[in-house]
Amino acid sequence: MTREEIYSGVRELQNSLPWTELWNDNYKQNPIPYKDFVHILLNMQQLLGKLSLLAERADHYDKDYSESIENPDNRKIIEQALAHLFMAVLRAALVSPHGPIDITNYIEREIVRRK
Repeated sequence: MTREEIYSGVRELQNSLPWTELWNDNYKQNPIPYKDFVHILLNMQQLLGKLSLLAERADHYDKDYSESIENPDNRKIIEQALAHLFMAVLRAALVSPHGPIDITNYIEREIVRRK
């Protein structure tokens, strides 16, 4: 898969996922500016907190501790959190307070900058 195919797929995800269909009517009617952006940031913090807690427990408990990041049973938690973080970044770029951001352009810039 080429880099352009990857970016095209990211762009398609960013523009086509059903971002708001699960939100309740009260949330949709809330007039607070940038509520979507703030909501996404809070969700990202929760996901990062979940991952951080697993990592922290790995530092302070035996390796077989059930909630440690090293426990194979926690792989699904890690996979889901990373997938949700990825989708949250795409959504946050769409509802940025300064207007939609084509995140693929900035990913490309970061890759080039880090070479």
